[in-house]
Amino acid sequence: SAARSIPTQWMCYSWMNAAKAVVLFCRVMPRLPREVENSEGLTWRLGLWSMELNIAHLYSPVMLSNLLLITPMLYSIFMFRVSRCTFGSSFKRVTVDLILHYDMLWHVLFDMVDQVDMFGQSRLAEAFDKSAVVEHQRTLVAIQSVIPICLFISMVLQSQVVPGVSVDLWKIPKTWPPLDADNVGNDEHDEEAEKQVSRKMTSASGRSSSSGCSNSSHARHSQRRQHRQKQTQQQQQQQ
Repeated sequence: SAARSIPTQWMCYSWMNAAKAVVLFCRVMPRLPREVENSEGLTWRLGLWSMELNIAHLYSPVMLSNLLLITPMLYSIFMFRVSRCTFGSSFKRVTVDLILHYDMLWHVLFDMVDQVDMFGQSRLAEAFDKSAVVEHQRTLVAIQSVIPICLFISMVLQSQVVPGVSVDLWKIPKTWPPLDADNVGNDEHDEEAEKQVSRKMTSASGRSSSSGCSNSSHARHSQRRQHRQKQTQQQQQQQ
């Protein structure tokens, strides 16, 4: 189902995206042209509307930043799909689990937008004069060396932000035999049930722990027997 497959798919995507982000930050983003030269493009005209497509404008830092915003959109789609599978028909209701689910969605989206904004630090030298770049060259190099590491670690950790569904099959031991309608209020049946319970408890636990558990179980069963006797006496008095 989607509740189990989507977390695995997102984990694989996050690992590949983390490695790709380091390459984009170190090799691609700094080499993109800052200004695009005037060149002829393709123009489509439909009535009063016209659209011009220039391939040269696609190789720009702005276009790369816009393409990186696809990851938050993909994460939002995954989270909405998982919410439908996890919460079922109650995904439209206000519950604590659903509030935490969408709270994590918004926090992770803001983190992803901050990661995209950090790609602009690969061209940090363009925001200063040449004299300031020469003076603080070591600081700029240190900043641009630490940011790829932070991007990789944060994107790897984001592989765990899609919740999944796990089912635990608990094996509950049978400590009390089912009562038939004919045996309700039968003292002999109650005594036999108490013996079975005490045998199971003594065989499962040690001597020290079984003594206290058996005493508490006998006390509970005696209380039940007294309650049943009272009910039978009240019924007889009413008759």
